[in-house]
Amino acid sequence: MKRFSRLIIVVTLLSVLAGLAARLLIPASYKATVQVLIDPRGLRIFSNDTGQIDANTAINFVESQMGVIKSERVLLRVLRGERSPATGGTDAASGETAETKALIKLQRAIKVERAERSFIVDVTAEADSPQRAADLANAVVKAYIAEDQIDRNASMTRVTTELTGRLQSLRQNLREAEDKVEAFRVKNGLVGVRDKLVIEQRLSETTTALTLAESREAKLRGKVNELASSKPQMSAIGELGTDPESRSLALLLNNQAAARSEAEQLSGALGEQHPALMNARNRLKEIDKSINTVLGGVRKAAQSQLEQTQAEVAYLSRKVSALSADLSKARQAEVGLRTLQADVEGNRKILESFETKARETSEFSQIDATSVRIVSPARAPTAQRGLKKLLLWGVFGGLVGAVLSIAAVVLLAIFQNGRSGGDTDGRTPAQDHRPNEQSPAAEPQEIRGHSESDRGAAIMALYKAILPSGLAGLRNRKKPISVLVSSGRPGRGKLEVAADLAWMAASHGRRALLVEADTASPALAAVIPSDAPVRLVKLAGILRPVYRVEAGSQTLSVAPILKNEQDICLRLALRGDPIDTSGVAEDFDFLVFDGPVIASRDQAGKLAGAADRIVLVAAADDPAEPSHAELVDWLGVPADKVLRTTVAAAGDVASDGAAKPMPRDRIVRAG
Repeated sequence: MKRFSRLIIVVTLLSVLAGLAARLLIPASYKATVQVLIDPRGLRIFSNDTGQIDANTAINFVESQMGVIKSERVLLRVLRGERSPATGGTDAASGETAETKALIKLQRAIKVERAERSFIVDVTAEADSPQRAADLANAVVKAYIAEDQIDRNASMTRVTTELTGRLQSLRQNLREAEDKVEAFRVKNGLVGVRDKLVIEQRLSETTTALTLAESREAKLRGKVNELASSKPQMSAIGELGTDPESRSLALLLNNQAAARSEAEQLSGALGEQHPALMNARNRLKEIDKSINTVLGGVRKAAQSQLEQTQAEVAYLSRKVSALSADLSKARQAEVGLRTLQADVEGNRKILESFETKARETSEFSQIDATSVRIVSPARAPTAQRGLKKLLLWGVFGGLVGAVLSIAAVVLLAIFQNGRSGGDTDGRTPAQDHRPNEQSPAAEPQEIRGHSESDRGAAIMALYKAILPSGLAGLRNRKKPISVLVSSGRPGRGKLEVAADLAWMAASHGRRALLVEADTASPALAAVIPSDAPVRLVKLAGILRPVYRVEAGSQTLSVAPILKNEQDICLRLALRGDPIDTSGVAEDFDFLVFDGPVIASRDQAGKLAGAADRIVLVAAADDPAEPSHAELVDWLGVPADKVLRTTVAAAGDVASDGAAKPMPRDRIVRAG
């Protein structure tokens, strides 16, 4: 560190000079703030203005106005008020006009903030001089207030124009509704005077006339009856009235009475054949005849008047009935009339409302109802002290330079120490530890000893080599992968390799099926648990029982060779269990066949031709073991289809015969 002290000092001094130079080159910046109160409630002008507003709505309104303050319209008004930028000229380098550049610069210089739970907005402007910052902040606020007033006036004018434009249409609607009402009145006879229908007035007058006619009829009927039953006497004639005929009849009756009195007097004084008495009696007879004639005329006249009155009553009765029917229809038509009148009233109210709103809006547009006022105008901030700022920049630059130089020296020392340590340690050439890439033609890895960890790693490597393109290759494959496990001679442990391979596939989420195909030495039936679930599955066109073996979260299906396989299939079929006739492609995606030894060339050759991969299990130290090429030639399949697995030794391998079956824990493992 001591040998680099001079370097550290030099770098520190250079950093101090760089800080001083930066302070001198970077222009000074000044900020001025205007406080504006934006009251979302506005001023109450009309009595129906509630002035109440939700708190969230009020905050949203204020924040929206904060965005308006920094909008292009407001800032362009500020720029155009200060100077007239050359809007026509275009910068060839950037393609932006001078006004656009000035607008972007002004947007960066303006900052709008609001204190929490407050309607006071702080508008801060940044400029290269104190007075410029204050003038810019005040100009932005004034431009905002002016633009807000312009927007409000434009909105009011637009609303007034739209309301006024609707008035003519509303008046036309009202006129049409009123015409419909009048036409309906005329059509249904609903015309009236003084809130009373004409039909109703006529009915009232006709009813009154009918009442009078019926009264006259009753009087005339009584008169006729009286004349028909009465005798020509003064007592009866006096009840007839004072009409001329009655007076003439009364005069005749008086003459009759006088003539009768005279005749009676003469009869008492003179004889029956006296001429005076006979003249008196003749005069009395003539008077009686005249009375009968006059009385008959009176009776005919009374009867005629009665008939006329009865005809009048009948006519008036029919007229009252007709007018009553017309009035009933008119009452029914009044329901439709009220509907039309309601339509008229609705149109009238809408028209009046629009007229009122149009007048109010027109007058309201001339009043500034906004509540935006400047609480505190911007003032020019105090000028910065140049010497103090210059010293601070120099100190800061020196500290940064010292820290960076010390860090560089420390890193250099660490790098040199590490390099020297690597040179003193033994210089052994690095060995290449690249993993063995297993190809179908190469020898696969060997499984030696009895260690479960070594065997599991080897089975895992074998499982990966079987897949077409690693572990992900099985997802895109539509049919299952089939693997045949065989060996050149018996007793090579191929059943254990097949079981481990099937279980490895099941542990990786594959729907694995282990099929026993070695009829010479079947051994899987002995290791199937007695309580394992079983079902019938069609394998190669033949129904076979398939058992499901579970341990922990893993599941493996096993199809063993059974002595009583036909009886088991018949029992399962009679039990009514569903039979999977769709084949193994829909239920399984990884099939492992424990095949026969290659000595049985016919059976092994058929399975080898149908399998996707073939695994040959061989002993490691058996000189009589056929070579890999010989086994491939015996099977008659391509060499890239065959994988070879070598077990520990001929004396240590597990037996494939029925006398020594595979241990149960090779299939049923502890979960």
